[in-house]
Amino acid sequence: MTLVDADFKFMWIVVGGLGSQSDAQIYNQSELKEYLALLDFLVRHPCQTMTRTSHTFCKYM
Repeated sequence: MTLVDADFKFMWIVVGGLGSQSDAQIYNQSELKEYLALLDFLVRHPCQTMTRTSHTFCKYM
């Protein structure tokens, strides 16, 4: 399973899935799903406080 950008450059690749696994099964077990969930959270909630640095993403909103 791969993810490519608009110029067809590989951005993410997963190899070694079982032949009987569907794309959804591979995606659900991947790090990409976790990363996209985090990215979605940060886009939806940009002013959340970061726990490690205790800084906020937006101070002037």
